[in-house]
Amino acid sequence: MTSPPVVVGIIDIGSNTARLLVASVSGDGVGELHRDRRYLRLGDDVHALGRIGARKIKEAARVAKAFARTARKEGAREVETIVTAPGRQASNGVELVAALAASTGASVVQLSGDDEGRLAWDGAVARASNLPETIAVVDLGGGSCELAVGKSEHGPTWVRSVDAGALRITREYLGSSRPGPREVLRARDGIRRLVQELDAPSPMRRSSSGERASTFERWPRDCSASLRSTMSGVSGCAVGRAGWPPRSSRIGPRGSTGGSRAAGASGPRGCSKWPS
Repeated sequence: MTSPPVVVGIIDIGSNTARLLVASVSGDGVGELHRDRRYLRLGDDVHALGRIGARKIKEAARVAKAFARTARKEGAREVETIVTAPGRQASNGVELVAALAASTGASVVQLSGDDEGRLAWDGAVARASNLPETIAVVDLGGGSCELAVGKSEHGPTWVRSVDAGALRITREYLGSSRPGPREVLRARDGIRRLVQELDAPSPMRRSSSGERASTFERWPRDCSASLRSTMSGVSGCAVGRAGWPPRSSRIGPRGSTGGSRAAGASGPRGCSKWPS
């Protein structure tokens, strides 16, 4: 006998946007029931001040409270909030997490960069079909960019996060409303420096028999070039997350650690639906 579906609500607090997904989760998959989004631009404060101002924290808490109320009206038995780059990058990220926990009456998960990358990989692979053996995923958010690579049967085996999201790159290098070629070149140079710091496996490595390296061994060169192109404004599309992190810091509604693990999944961040 299959278990009845469970309705869960997930609130995603990013550098640019707050998102809500209410979904019915069962052994057959995830069915979307409701989604919403609000622009918060917490990353602007983080970039300018190194912290999130009290006004922005209150606004984020108010939006999260409204999202939690909506999720429960839609029948969600579990509501949980995930916080991505703004919680990691702001000097007062713990204040944001505490305010969200208090306003929603539910636990809050502060994702590490690795957690975010793994969830992005899981979400992209779960939504795709006709995949190759090895899959590389670039998740371009507002405050950070995650890169993950792995095989479908094993999951991601190489994950990195860099503080080079679309919002941060725009504020740092592309401040004007119509950036010129010089500003775009500066942005590309800045991104190139960030990418070069990644300790990716050596590309095009050959075995002792002289056989050509596998896709997995070659991927960082192609992925790094794609990342530079994407974040330079040539092309870009953020992909989504799914599931729940196996290792995360959860903060309960009154700041206590712990909280139940909900068997749920967040919706995809597609460039046509959920821009960062």
